[in-house]
Amino acid sequence: RNQAELFAIEHGSYHGINTSGWSNDDISECRSSGVGGDGTLLDPTMSEAITDVMFEIHKISSLTGFTRVYCGVGRPGIDSWAFAAPLYQPETGTTGWCIDSSGNSKTVNFDFITANSTAVGGRTIKAQCP
Repeated sequence: RNQAELFAIEHGSYHGINTSGWSNDDISECRSSGVGGDGTLLDPTMSEAITDVMFEIHKISSLTGFTRVYCGVGRPGIDSWAFAAPLYQPETGTTGWCIDSSGNSKTVNFDFITANSTAVGGRTIKAQCP
């Protein structure tokens, strides 16, 4: 959360220069430039991006066998972000942790195997933990 705030201070928002927002469900896309997250705090080419933190969380949580993470950044007017990943030692196969720009930091029950690119919102709706 602190890193995201540093990004917003440096770039004026969580969406940075991106005008459409972004959401996805795959670590390679959540932390890649050249896809819809260009210019956001999910773009590793932007200073203060949170992609390295997300990658490390995913690296540890992927030891569970669950391969999905969820990320989202809202467009201008709904400036927000959220990120969710499976827990390393989950209570169940769908237990994960979600953190967002609204101050949420909590357990979530998502399917971390099947694709669902809108699990934490983003793009045209506020990105947040459910």
